[in-house]
Amino acid sequence: MSGKLVNVEAGRGIASVLVVLYHANLFYFATPKYWSGEALGGAFAFGRAGVEFFFVLSGYIMMVVHRRDLGQPAKIGPFLQKRFVRIYPFFWLVLAVTVALYALNPGSGQAMYRDPLNILQSALLAGREPLHAVVFVSWSMWHEILFYGLFAVMIGAPRIGVPLFALWIAACAVIGWGGVPTPWPNYFTRFVNVLFALGVLSALALERFRIPAARWLLAAGALIFLGAGVDVDLSHDAHESLSNALFGLGSAMALLGAVEAERGGRLKAPGWLVLLGGASYAIYLTHMLTLPILAKLARRFGLVDALPPWAGFVALTAAAVLAGVAVHLAVERPIVEGARRLFGGAPRRMPAGAAADNSPS
Repeated sequence: MSGKLVNVEAGRGIASVLVVLYHANLFYFATPKYWSGEALGGAFAFGRAGVEFFFVLSGYIMMVVHRRDLGQPAKIGPFLQKRFVRIYPFFWLVLAVTVALYALNPGSGQAMYRDPLNILQSALLAGREPLHAVVFVSWSMWHEILFYGLFAVMIGAPRIGVPLFALWIAACAVIGWGGVPTPWPNYFTRFVNVLFALGVLSALALERFRIPAARWLLAAGALIFLGAGVDVDLSHDAHESLSNALFGLGSAMALLGAVEAERGGRLKAPGWLVLLGGASYAIYLTHMLTLPILAKLARRFGLVDALPPWAGFVALTAAAVLAGVAVHLAVERPIVEGARRLFGGAPRRMPAGAAADNSPS
């Protein structure tokens, strides 16, 4: 079987929309400035779990796309170049716009968003504290960059890289779960990094085995994911690592079921959801720029008073998602294609089960 499986691409779209729902719920509802009342009872407070879904997908995609590169040091350069082209050029554009907006509105945001050192760390997607990133949602990409670095070691020297990756995952499981203080940046060993390994293991399992009862497994994974979401919604003091684990387990089960079901010709995501998957990186990076603009427009034109919270929530999130799709088509895709041509590369044909490119979460 050749080409990519569209269910994986669709999964990225679902993950990005979950994050948009989460931030719309968190920042624009239950506040007198906009809609005074949580839309849908705040049911999407668990939408942050889209990041956990992204991490599982990332581990899966990296292993599927680059499985044959392991043990080939010559492949490190192309791997890093591909990751750079896919992530940084468009991200730097979003960062530049964000920095400019903070400069034009001195009273907005925190002082650290104007600090040159913090801007530099934000641009590199590396440093001491990802939660201080100027493009706030890019905190998860700091974890992605760390994962890519370890994966590059596995490509060049698997006898060193594989044990090192396993040691890293074990450290994240033990230190992250226990919240043990460390002398290194906290995100290096946060429990959520374990979810990359769930994605890697999912790829290996799908490579070696046929997964029985695929659609039932997909449904069970979705139920675990949603059940963990209900727990987060109702218990705001829930153990973060436990919720990470449950979201990751549900994501991995759903991924296994979705891929196997499509391989067997029993399930295929609709085209509009696949389009959202292709636009997931743009949706993820831009929605925190578009949401405040859309919310202010809604207030200016009286929609805040005219629409009940649930309708305002649907309209606001849908508009932010559609704006992300438009940016993907008009801006992100040309930038990525131009960067590929600049570096002399061409789009690589993906093995079965891979998405065209992995969008960092």
